[in-house]
Amino acid sequence: LETEKELLNEKIKHLEDKETRITQLQENLDNKEKKLDNKIEKYNNLEKELIKKESSINTKFKELETEKELLNEKIKHLEDKETNIIQLQEKLKVQEEKIDQKHVKYIDNLNKITNNLEKNQKEYEKRLIKIDEDITLKKIELEQMQNNNSNKKSNTPKISIIICAYNREEYLKRCLNSVKNQTLKNIEIICADDGSTDNTLDVFRKYANKDHRFKFFTQKNSGPGVARNKAIKMATGEYIMFLDSDDWIELNTCEELYKKVKLNDLDILLFLMKNYSEETGEYYEDSYYNLTPIPDDFENKVFSHEDISNIIFSISISACQKIYKRSLVKKVHFAEKLLFEDNPFFWGVMLQAKRMSLLKKHFYLRSRHTSSITSEYDNKYFDVIPISNKVISIFKELNLVNMYKYQLTNYKINYISQWYHMMEEKYKNTFWDLMHDDFQKLHEDKKIDSLMLNNLNEPNKLFYLRTLKSRSYVELDYLEKYSDEK
Repeated sequence: LETEKELLNEKIKHLEDKETRITQLQENLDNKEKKLDNKIEKYNNLEKELIKKESSINTKFKELETEKELLNEKIKHLEDKETNIIQLQEKLKVQEEKIDQKHVKYIDNLNKITNNLEKNQKEYEKRLIKIDEDITLKKIELEQMQNNNSNKKSNTPKISIIICAYNREEYLKRCLNSVKNQTLKNIEIICADDGSTDNTLDVFRKYANKDHRFKFFTQKNSGPGVARNKAIKMATGEYIMFLDSDDWIELNTCEELYKKVKLNDLDILLFLMKNYSEETGEYYEDSYYNLTPIPDDFENKVFSHEDISNIIFSISISACQKIYKRSLVKKVHFAEKLLFEDNPFFWGVMLQAKRMSLLKKHFYLRSRHTSSITSEYDNKYFDVIPISNKVISIFKELNLVNMYKYQLTNYKINYISQWYHMMEEKYKNTFWDLMHDDFQKLHEDKKIDSLMLNNLNEPNKLFYLRTLKSRSYVELDYLEKYSDEK
C-alpha cells in the first residue's frame, strides 16, 4: 500500500506537472493569439490604406486622362485654326488677283468720273451761287423772325421740339402728326433734313406750309450731331425736346411736361419710354428706358447729379428721354460727325443741371424695326474711342474727375471693351490699333495711369493691362481666353 501510495503520488505530481505545462502552453497560445490578432489588425489597416491609395491613384489617373483629352482637344483646335489660316491665305491670294483686276477697272472709271466732273463743274458753280443766295435770304428771314419774337414776348413758344431725319419718309408722318396735334398748342417744331435721298424733305415742307409752327432746314448729310446743334441755335422755346423721326409721343406729352418743369423750375425732367415693334405691332418695356436704376422715391423730387452719383452711369443717355431748359442746352453741344453723339451732350447737361426731377410716365414711343437695329458692328463704331475721351474732357472741364474717379475710369475701359468684343472680325485689328494707341497715351501719363490702376475693377484692369501688353488683337484675344481659363 505504501508503495502504491508513492506511485500514486508520483503520478499525481506528474499530472500536476503536466497540468502546469499545459497551463503555460495555454498562456503561450493566448499570447501568440493576441500577437496574431494585433498583426491581423495591422494588416487590415494596411489594407485600408492601400485601398485609399489605390482610389487616389485611380482618381489622379482619371484626372490625367481628362487633362489628356483637353490637351488633345486644344491640339485639334490649333490644328483646325492652322488649316483655316492656310485656307484664308489661299483665299487672300485669289482676292489679291481679283483686286488687281478690279484696280484697272477702277482707274478707268475714275478717269471717266473725273471727266464728267469737269464737264459739270460750271453747272455746280451756278448751283452753289444760287444756294448762297438762298442762305442769305433765309438768314434775313430768320433775323426778322427773331426781332418779331423779341418784340412779342407773349408769342415765345413754351417748347421747341427738334426732329432730325435721314431717309425716314415711311415713318415721318406719324411722328409729325404726334407733335402737330399736341394738346399744348404754343410750341415750335424744328425739322432738320440730313441730306435725305427720299421724300423726307418734301414731307417737312408740306407740314411747314400748312402750319406756321413747323420750321425746317436741310443740310448735306453730316449726321444728327451737326443737325441738332444747328436746330438748337434756331430754337426759341423756353424748353427743348428731341424726337427721333421714326418715333412719336403721346398727344398730352408737351402739356404734362411743361406743367411739371414750370411748377418746380426744373433744368431737366426725365420721363419713360416704351418700345414698339413694327413687325409684330406689340408694345414692350425694358429696364433701361424705364430708368429703373433711379429709386421710385425720386419721382416728384428735385435733385442734382450729386444726389444720384452712385447710379449716374447707369441712366439712359438718350437725348429724347428728357425735356431741357433752353438756357442750359445752349451751354453744351452734340458731338459732330461721330457716332454716339448723345454721350457728350448727356454728360454736359446732366452735370451742369442744378434742378432735375423724374416723371414715371411713358410719354415717348420708340419704333423698333429692321433698319433701326444694328446687324453688323463695323468701322462706324470706332467712334467709341474719341467719344469716351470727349466725355472725360467734360468731367475735367467741370472739375469733377476726382468726385467720379471710380465710375469714370471704369466707364472708359468698360465702354471700349464692350464694343471691342462685339466688333466684327474683319474690323477688329484696326479697332485694336486705335484702342492700343489710346490706352498707351493713358499709360504714358503716370498720373492718369496711376488713377486707372487704383480705381479700375478687376475685369477692367485686366483688359487695360492685357491691351497694353499685347502686340495684336490676336494676342489680346489669346491672353483673355487662356488666362481666364487658367
